[in-house]
Amino acid sequence: MAALLFVTLEEVLDNFYEDTYMLLNNDDRDIDIFAAVSAFMRRNLERNQDFYEAIIPLYSLDEFRCHFRMSRGTVELLCREIAGTRLIPPGNRFGRAAIPLEKQVLTFIWFISNKEVMRSVSDRFNVTLSSLERILFRVSRACVDLKQQYIKWPSGNEMHTIMNNFTNRGFPRIIGVIDGTHIRIRAPTKDPVAYINRKKFHSLNTQVVCDDNMIFRDVLVGWPAATKFPGDTHLIGDGGYPLKW
Repeated sequence: MAALLFVTLEEVLDNFYEDTYMLLNNDDRDIDIFAAVSAFMRRNLERNQDFYEAIIPLYSLDEFRCHFRMSRGTVELLCREIAGTRLIPPGNRFGRAAIPLEKQVLTFIWFISNKEVMRSVSDRFNVTLSSLERILFRVSRACVDLKQQYIKWPSGNEMHTIMNNFTNRGFPRIIGVIDGTHIRIRAPTKDPVAYINRKKFHSLNTQVVCDDNMIFRDVLVGWPAATKFPGDTHLIGDGGYPLKW
């Protein structure tokens, strides 16, 4: 199979070089045609001018959720919350029209929800790479600023309600489900070996606790820290959290 692939590739390259040689050694008319075709291809590579403005509004509810992993209503709420942090500048110091907040938020969500490189996202949303970098930094910083408002440990009546719901499902005295995952990262310049996990790639260890409604109650990136909860309650996890007995 590998040999066949190599021969096929060699044939393609030979044909390419042969066609290129014939083109470059033909008359001026052929060169003019080649230049015109090249210009047409460059025009086709320009950024998408209306993906945010014209395409996204046409998405059905299911299509929108499929692409952005959340509903339109949740995006609207997120935009209002991010606007309240005042971490997204309302204007542009260079005098150009500012990128709408909703467009910045949707660009950020698309980037983290889809396996698409920055260059492709930049073209899709018609923003420069430098603008995309600023969008990702600002929106992620705003989301982190909102973390304490939404990701918080239950207390009092709320914890009692969670425990009762777990009990009704056959898990008495449980107040949360715990598990961990690895977030793949590039090898850091400082102490890269310390970030290699058991699957032999660089990552950050992330631990999450969810309640009975699968809502994040605690998120920790790095080494586990102490979290206080009543001594007669428990967290339930998989084999990564074995009992002492």
